[in-house]
Amino acid sequence: MGRSDTEAIPKLPGCTTNRFDTNRPVAYFTDIHHRNLGRGRYEIVEGGDIGAFKFAVGGCGDHPMDPERLRLTHSLIESESPMNRLSLYSFQPATFDELAVFHDRRYLEFIRNPSEADRKNHAVDPFVKYNLSLLPWTDCTLFEGVYDYCCRTAGASLDAAQWLCDNTDDRPIAINWNGGMHHAHCANAAGFCYVNDIVLAIVKLLERYERVLYVDIDYHHGDAVEEAFYSCPRVVTLSIHSAPSKSNTISFPGTGAIYDIGPEGSPAKGHAVNLPMKPGLSDDMFLYALRTTLSTLVQRFRPSCLVVQSGSDSLAGDLLTSHSGFNLSTRGHATAVQELRRLGIPTLVLGGGGYSLTSVAKCWSMETAVWLNRGEPFLSPGAEDSCIPSTDQYYVRYAASTSVHVKAQADLKEHNSRDSVEHTVNTVLSNINEYIPIAPSVPLGLNLPAVQDTKRRRRSSSFHADSKGEPSPSRRIPPRRRVNKDRS
Repeated sequence: MGRSDTEAIPKLPGCTTNRFDTNRPVAYFTDIHHRNLGRGRYEIVEGGDIGAFKFAVGGCGDHPMDPERLRLTHSLIESESPMNRLSLYSFQPATFDELAVFHDRRYLEFIRNPSEADRKNHAVDPFVKYNLSLLPWTDCTLFEGVYDYCCRTAGASLDAAQWLCDNTDDRPIAINWNGGMHHAHCANAAGFCYVNDIVLAIVKLLERYERVLYVDIDYHHGDAVEEAFYSCPRVVTLSIHSAPSKSNTISFPGTGAIYDIGPEGSPAKGHAVNLPMKPGLSDDMFLYALRTTLSTLVQRFRPSCLVVQSGSDSLAGDLLTSHSGFNLSTRGHATAVQELRRLGIPTLVLGGGGYSLTSVAKCWSMETAVWLNRGEPFLSPGAEDSCIPSTDQYYVRYAASTSVHVKAQADLKEHNSRDSVEHTVNTVLSNINEYIPIAPSVPLGLNLPAVQDTKRRRRSSSFHADSKGEPSPSRRIPPRRRVNKDRS
């Protein structure tokens, strides 16, 4: 008989001891600027920053993805976090050649210049081929400035990865909340994602770090990242997400089954780790699954670097997931981040999904504090009673709820029983123990992955080495400038 659903969740053993709860350098990459008004008050200078982009074509209607969430997040970080402990960095937009390390060049050319003449040069309408549209309500609209937006998003993640490569001491942490576009494939857009900054950043990190662990806690499966490294044993992708379901129309992208673990006959088999969950996932079930899986995974794979996609659409009441989504609170989401921080290895932190702007800001500002090792005021008992500072520039946007927390919905049913979650976790642990060798037996001759084929087929854009076990020179990230002094 299975254990009671109310039984205490075990703590993550071994890899999350308090010896890692120390101060670590944290770099925050953004192009949002602010003025210091004194007495701990700041003001966002709204201008040509990433928050100015609008996904709705021609300003027609609304779109679920709204980059303004970055402004709200930045403002709350200023209001809640000790800014003197956070180093702010500007970044270079990614170049065309940097994007082309993973993405098909014709796809990038069309995003950059979707001219009518160019459409006539394609045998198949590129809007269909690349999953793009000019309609304002579709997932991947060609909004004004989309190529610039892509270059900025990828550039910030690349500079953050470069900073981690240049600063390996003291287990550094780099944050780009506008990153985390985990659905963008080699030659097509998907799920509000046009270029995959995560894949590009991991390729950069593999130049310096032997093994990279990617953890995705977004509501949606991190399909394109898994796909890119499906044949690369130097990368493990761990995603906890909505289970594919015919009855759940928001279970996009419909991938990430528990038995989808990697290609047969490849040393990378078992390096795709999926924890699909049903609607109503609670903090307890979420943390149990993540903690238990991480414990075994880290002990075997021994990652030298961590990449976290911290999508906040897994929170209760998200605009897109609504009553068919997960039921996580910011406390549960941030506690997961705290567990990841305690792994004590160099870490790249990225954003992702999240479509209720104020919930996104609450989540990511809180998790910025956690990465700064200043999360206790948010995670301690009674923290739910804390309120958004009235001095925050966007305070009026929080009129519906001024609490710093997003709370679980009492009326949302938990469809994940303890037995079902244990079955999922035990299956995953069995695969990890069977297929992932204990490091350092991972074949490190695969210094950098290389794309075999740019055609958009299932797994066709997966990175792997050539016949000699060496990377293709064309698939190396071009050298980026060394990231220097903090910006403010």
